[in-house]
Amino acid sequence: MPGERTGAPKRLQDKGPRRSRPTENPSSRAGYASGSHDAPPIQRRVGHASGSPPDPNPPRVMHTVSETARSLESSFRLLESGIHSLQQQGDDERVSRAAGDDRLERRIEGITAQLSRRDKLRRENQQLRARVEQLVAERSAAETSASQRTQRPAPQPRTSQSGAGHASGSHEAPLSNLHPCANWEMRTQMRRRL
Repeated sequence: MPGERTGAPKRLQDKGPRRSRPTENPSSRAGYASGSHDAPPIQRRVGHASGSPPDPNPPRVMHTVSETARSLESSFRLLESGIHSLQQQGDDERVSRAAGDDRLERRIEGITAQLSRRDKLRRENQQLRARVEQLVAERSAAETSASQRTQRPAPQPRTSQSGAGHASGSHEAPLSNLHPCANWEMRTQMRRRL
């Protein structure tokens, strides 16, 4: 019956539409063409297919190698500066040691010169002391002789009995205090009288 035939499809339609496969997102399909996240495998495959070898040094490895090279270079520079400073320090120590040796040698020479000068001054002092003692002795002897001359008695007046004395030279001592010329004149006169 036409009514029954038309009712069956209704029942099928009442059950609801059948689940169809979800439609794929056309944007995802476009993503493959525009280079989405799944594009690198395709590009790698294309690269291998073209014959170019893969990069043996990725950027991260190259960065690590360059950092290591820079650190080694800085370490070498530090070592060179340390060696240079040690060499400079050694040179300064040698120079200071040489200067110290020169100062010590000059000081030793100065001490030796002072000792020799001290010995020389000691000898000169001894000589001067001996000379002073000699001069003091001569002066004391001269003073003693002068005091003895001043303490002699005055000559006695001449008497008649002093003739023999004149002959024997008894008046020589009193005449010694006179001037040489006066003494000579008096002696000449006395001889003429005799």
